[in-house]
Amino acid sequence: MDAIICSAGQGTRLGALGFYMRKSMFRDLHTDKSILWYQLDALQEGGVERVIILHPRVDHQIPAEVKRIEERFPGMNLCCVPVETKNICETVAVGLRYVHSDRVLRLDGDVCIPDRTGLLNLKAVSGNGLAYFTPVEDGQINDHTVVITADNRLEYWRPGQEDVPRIWSCIEIWNRSDLTRLIHDPEVADLSMFYQRVNVFAGKNPPIIWTPVEIPATYEIDTPEDLRLLMDFWDRRAREKEKSALRFWTRQQRYPSFSVDKMAQLRRDIELVSALLGQGEKILEIGAGEGRLMRELLVRNSPSRYRVVEPNPWYLSHIRETFRDCPNVDTFQGTLEDWNMRPEGQEDPDDVALALGWAIYLIHDETLHRNLFSLNARRLILKDSEPPQDRYSRLMVDHFSREVGEHYIALYRSVTEMCSILRHSGWLVREIHREIYPPELDSRYGNRAYLLVAERP
Repeated sequence: MDAIICSAGQGTRLGALGFYMRKSMFRDLHTDKSILWYQLDALQEGGVERVIILHPRVDHQIPAEVKRIEERFPGMNLCCVPVETKNICETVAVGLRYVHSDRVLRLDGDVCIPDRTGLLNLKAVSGNGLAYFTPVEDGQINDHTVVITADNRLEYWRPGQEDVPRIWSCIEIWNRSDLTRLIHDPEVADLSMFYQRVNVFAGKNPPIIWTPVEIPATYEIDTPEDLRLLMDFWDRRAREKEKSALRFWTRQQRYPSFSVDKMAQLRRDIELVSALLGQGEKILEIGAGEGRLMRELLVRNSPSRYRVVEPNPWYLSHIRETFRDCPNVDTFQGTLEDWNMRPEGQEDPDDVALALGWAIYLIHDETLHRNLFSLNARRLILKDSEPPQDRYSRLMVDHFSREVGEHYIALYRSVTEMCSILRHSGWLVREIHREIYPPELDSRYGNRAYLLVAERP
């Protein structure tokens, strides 16, 4: 199956926003994923092998984005095709020249598909299918919205027209022959709107028959209000993911297995951190897990106090049992945010706070900033993973562990991004350690772990 993404529009209804950025280039601020990236996720999940991305001839944003993310889609042929027309039907006609398959999935470039499984219902259709969704929040339907009526026609929505409107998502699946007929028939050459031609051919002899297919809600970006709705949705989902990841973590009764050698990583972590610690310091470890790192540091560096902040009750119970005879070990069950709100945490600062990998599971930069701002320590040793792209990318973590991959979202922030967050949280970055693991211990996605050392001014 091939796909045609029509991204040649000018975005005039977005005003100044459309002047500076193509609609498919608007990004989820929490993940740095563009609308196009979300679309390609869904197309890949739906089994699409070839994607023709139609964009204005004068545009360089879309080809640059495709170049940036193409390595995320191995096996998919991404083909950028410049066009000069603003007419949607003429744009589709150009795309059909590059189609190799008898099945074609067509969508507008300004439609965000939040769920990567959102197009699977279309994949199951044997003939032609037009995707629709029911609105999930106020503002998703207005007098510019095209709906599928009860008699399967496409019309602009009017108040009172239907109790539960079926909003056409501007996504369809076609037999190539039917889509070619729809686009190239000279009898409809004067109809510039795609939905008008669909209605006409439903009554022709022979008709082009199609089936309404329901999919999860999508977001089409035509106006600034549409963009606000999408940004609000992304923000709500990020907060929900952050909470659900914490709930999942606190229910784990054993440490998950990973596809990389975590013990080899741990040995490297111990050497790095030990070299940065002095004797007799007060240490705070954020997210100690089963306490593997602290076991070595307690022996090597002889801290005067070793505090542990861990939200998982099972892991914390294991730590307390293991180190019950160590008077300098202090444990706290909860998140770093909970710990920062304790008065005793503010009265007696720690010399060094260790955060090895904890930051990548925080969806919101806002949350990370708040936690780091309130952290009462003189120095901070923080480990994170940097993506191969600029800034950071949103990935399920199943490339590390299939056990947790369905529940977690990892945000891999670049060194530049993390240093910026640290500075705005009141820290001075003193040391940057790059590529701290050999390649075989890093992610197969090309992410490279790094270590930052910061201090309070």
